[in-house]
Amino acid sequence: MFRTNLQNVVDKYLPVPAFQDKWKKDQQIGGGYYYALTYPSILSFFKEHQPLSDALNLKVALIFSWNPTICKVTSTRFEQAERELAALESTREELDTKGISNVDINEVIRELWGPVKKATSSWDSTPGVSVTKFLHFSFPHIFPMIDLNTMKNLGGTTVNLKWYSIFLSEWKDLYKHLKASFDQISNAVDMPVTRVLDIMIFTPR
Repeated sequence: MFRTNLQNVVDKYLPVPAFQDKWKKDQQIGGGYYYALTYPSILSFFKEHQPLSDALNLKVALIFSWNPTICKVTSTRFEQAERELAALESTREELDTKGISNVDINEVIRELWGPVKKATSSWDSTPGVSVTKFLHFSFPHIFPMIDLNTMKNLGGTTVNLKWYSIFLSEWKDLYKHLKASFDQISNAVDMPVTRVLDIMIFTPR
């Protein structure tokens, strides 16, 4: 069901004009305009500070500018997250050289999820929407963003390691089969393919 729901949503926006029309309408709705306005700057900041632990406080602040509330995290967790992310520098360097088709999704997400979750929340049990945003801006060629409502619409129940892993596996398979279409849209609108997917499946409120 998860794969079918994702495919059904994506199919509607695979032609370049259909995608461009959706994105134009999205920007006329509240947050849609703000997302469009700030996305390039946030992406640029993450690129300028590539090590995962570099400027971590500002990275978290930037992704939470897309959330309804500010980040709630303890100093102990945040400092532990900085250390754990710094230890993942070799993983970051490896991912920078790979595309979604060449990545072991299950292995990589289990390595990254915990440290990023610690940097963005005081509790492991809270939904990991901000984790997916951090991962997207860190590796926009691999990880899509997803929010709680979108995950539920696709057949999941929350945004945690389990459901995001399933979502990533389906995304990887989908991109493999629709690479030409996604790449064509990506080039036409000058966006990473994972941002294209995010716009396809997200409905601004």
